[in-house]
Amino acid sequence: SQQRAMAAVIQAIETVVAMPAFREKILRDAPAIAQHENQAVKGVFFGYDFHVHDEKIGLIEVNTNAGGAMLNAVLARSQRACCAVMDDIVHDHSTVQAFEQDIIKMFRQEWALGQSEHSNKLARELSTIAIVDDAPTEQYLYPEFLLFQQLFSRFGIHAVITAPEDLSWRDGGLWHGNCKIDLVYNRLTDFYLEHPNTNALRQAYLADAIVLTPNPQAHALFADKRNLVIWTDPQQLQELGVSAEVQAC
Repeated sequence: SQQRAMAAVIQAIETVVAMPAFREKILRDAPAIAQHENQAVKGVFFGYDFHVHDEKIGLIEVNTNAGGAMLNAVLARSQRACCAVMDDIVHDHSTVQAFEQDIIKMFRQEWALGQSEHSNKLARELSTIAIVDDAPTEQYLYPEFLLFQQLFSRFGIHAVITAPEDLSWRDGGLWHGNCKIDLVYNRLTDFYLEHPNTNALRQAYLADAIVLTPNPQAHALFADKRNLVIWTDPQQLQELGVSAEVQAC
């Protein structure tokens, strides 16, 4: 029952976000960088956060920058030591492996979608990722960055953990030292790349030289908290042309 209700809310939001009238309204008022079209790219670890109380549910936020996935994988692995039955251990181990493989598939899909968005690019395998955050070694989730780096390495993808100011824009590409970056896993809370330390990242993004996930447009359309007001305001929804059936969700 609760799962069906959450699924209905998610479908309703995605229906509204896909409407040209909504997109025009949001992107008109958002920073210019959010208008840079990257509709094909979905955003890694994109999710909806709900509060559940008894039989009622409430959407808290749409999160385009969720953390903790790799920590959950490590936690699941640690539980194997507590299992009494070998079948349970094997099952748990295979489940975690499948989860990690799904993470890799997700990043590779983002790369593929980014390539299809810009047909002038030559299709090739994802080979380098930059995990970007301000002062990454000081972040609470820095251990997770290291886990991601190790995971990517196991699947043949070179990953660097870096602050945005340690990236450079040159020769038509985004570089970390002598390493040219294909995809940036963006853990910044500067969602619109407005701080001066993101200059190289911003230039590379606007030049379509990288795939940035999540990106500014995804934040504007989904994660900006002001959108919650629109999604729950019958008058604004009616003005946008949202059907009564969708509003009822």
